[in-house]
Amino acid sequence: MRIAVIDKDSCMGEKCSICVNVCPMNKMKKECIVIQENYPKINEEICSGCGICVKKCPAKAISIVNLAEEKEKIFHQYSVNSFRIFGFPVPREGVTTIIGKNGAGKTTIIKLISGTIKPNLGNIGMEFSFQEISNKFKGTEIGNYFKEIENLKISYKPQDIEKFRSELKVGDLFGDPVFALGSLMSEREGVRRRAIELAKRAMDMAEYFGAEV
Repeated sequence: MRIAVIDKDSCMGEKCSICVNVCPMNKMKKECIVIQENYPKINEEICSGCGICVKKCPAKAISIVNLAEEKEKIFHQYSVNSFRIFGFPVPREGVTTIIGKNGAGKTTIIKLISGTIKPNLGNIGMEFSFQEISNKFKGTEIGNYFKEIENLKISYKPQDIEKFRSELKVGDLFGDPVFALGSLMSEREGVRRRAIELAKRAMDMAEYFGAEV
């Protein structure tokens, strides 16, 4: 199944609407592409994947994708006409790499794993609690993971580095730097030098991230 997908970050929105005007299905009065909340929305059931809107879009915001047959239930869908996540990559011991092009859902998967966002099971606008997800997948790895997720210690670095810089303080990285440094300096000379190195690293990191000392 071929359908057209819109990248909202590139789309010019309602002020353009070229895709609405050139869509053959729209010309047949089938309302394949309509404007909703200032952006075009594509009806996946009607879209034929002809590609005319792709060629005519001045912002290059539309692409044609081959939509695989959905054999599993959706675990999370970001928005209308966007990617879907089937299943859930339960973290295991070791290193796991998530690879995909921009907009494929890598960041969303990390946010789901970290509990930053909760899965909607394909119901856009809804949010299920960790307990509800655990119950729905009871007896599976997914169910067990979400049963314990609130007890897990998970570190997550956001993509928005400017926000990271503005909120970061040295104490967030090293605890109380004065107390830590004083404790370490009471040890033998080698440890004292290491403490000084750590303090210098803390100052360097603070300067780099623009954090308060």
